[in-house]
Amino acid sequence: MGKKDKNEMFEQKQSFLLGAKKKNINESKATKIFDQISAFAGYGFNKSHAAAYALIAYQTAWIKCNHPEEFFASIMTVEYNNNEKLSIFVEDLKKINISILPPCINNSSYSFIIQKLNNNPLSIRYSLSALKNIGHEAVQKIIDVRNDKGKFESLDDFLNKVPYSLLTKKLLESLIMSGSFDCLDINRNKLFNSIDTILNYSNSIEKEKISNQQNLFNETDNNQLFINLPETYNWGEEEKLNNEFLSLGFYLSSHPLNLFLDILNEIQIIKSSEILENHLIMLEKILN
Repeated sequence: MGKKDKNEMFEQKQSFLLGAKKKNINESKATKIFDQISAFAGYGFNKSHAAAYALIAYQTAWIKCNHPEEFFASIMTVEYNNNEKLSIFVEDLKKINISILPPCINNSSYSFIIQKLNNNPLSIRYSLSALKNIGHEAVQKIIDVRNDKGKFESLDDFLNKVPYSLLTKKLLESLIMSGSFDCLDINRNKLFNSIDTILNYSNSIEKEKISNQQNLFNETDNNQLFINLPETYNWGEEEKLNNEFLSLGFYLSSHPLNLFLDILNEIQIIKSSEILENHLIMLEKILN
């Protein structure tokens, strides 16, 4: 039964029936019992196991129905490194009109959290730990710095507060591509093309703090260092979305096809989601 071996179960049937006969159990009743055992060997639970599963399913359904924000924030935190499941949860949130806020270096945490912006309904803020190429430990340390020294007011402020040892090229790439630095500088392309400069600048700050000496960067009267990045054009919508996909593993803020919605609607393209939700109606529409 444990190995779900159908051939072995079949071979045991005659032995079972003979044993039942010796116990004065008639053949029809013994056959019925064995068939139940054989079916259970395919896949089955004992009653106590099934009852526990049913209770958990009921409790989970109640929480999802009555406290959807808490439910999704928790389950997305558990699955933070599974992009495929996260994308499914995001689609589920859209269906029940709960907003998923993009990752933000000043507002995101290492878990998915519930936030309320102004008079808007409750939303779920995307976790920094769920971004690709960003270690959970590094995220925790950056958030500890933010909690201790306050939110980051600018890129300079971020680099002056966060130790150079926590920053890597891949970490910065993922933060920039995901839009996590938009609150500091909206031009993602400028930041992305200046990562080497940013790292060198952070390293110089670290050395400055250690040696307590002046370096080659400009400084104000209060010794606050400032980085000077060359201005350049920002990414277009399609490039921005593609880079978000590389960082998150799926499209969050929008979808590339949304750029062509007017054309798609004009030629009456049917969405896959419409087919899944209303397959009979869609089938009739296609046939007609």
